[in-house]
Amino acid sequence: VIAPAPASPAPSRPAAPPAPTTDQGEDYLLQVASFRQAPDALALRDRLRQKGYPATSQAADLGEKGIWYRVIIGPLTSRDADLLARRLKAEEKLSALVRKR
Repeated sequence: VIAPAPASPAPSRPAAPPAPTTDQGEDYLLQVASFRQAPDALALRDRLRQKGYPATSQAADLGEKGIWYRVIIGPLTSRDADLLARRLKAEEKLSALVRKR
């Protein structure tokens, strides 16, 4: 009995570079602004989205202070959050607060 010849190995492709990793993972958010009125938060969120930022808005009940509307970007790695906070300050004149999720 003659055994079939082994199949030719598939042409090798270079391995994809490994994805960047961090110890923290994507555990950080940037709070870009906080407003008393929802339309103000939505307007900033939409402006940032038009510029390519993954912005969202969320209501935060602050008890006696009432409900405030936050504009958030993230989740991000710690390094990305720091870099983006600096970029937003320089380009958008926004002082972003880095927060742990």
